[in-house]
Amino acid sequence: RITPGRLADLQQELEEAGLLEIVYWICALSVNQHRSICKQDWIACKCTTTAHPNISPLCEMDKFDEMMKFIFDPVLSKQLEDQ
Repeated sequence: RITPGRLADLQQELEEAGLLEIVYWICALSVNQHRSICKQDWIACKCTTTAHPNISPLCEMDKFDEMMKFIFDPVLSKQLEDQ
């Protein structure tokens, strides 16, 4: 429904439905949460995903706070720019 030239139509439709002012937060840093819970006793999943608990360096879920600090740290950001 979002196509070039149709954004105004979508905005009007949302406004008419009373939905235009609803705010959603979308995290651009997505993680594979399934990797942290798959193969737990209470999950009956038969996929081949390798599970990684929070203490694992391969776990993605427990790194969010550190990543946010890293992204917003001006010294670290400058180091990345200089690379």
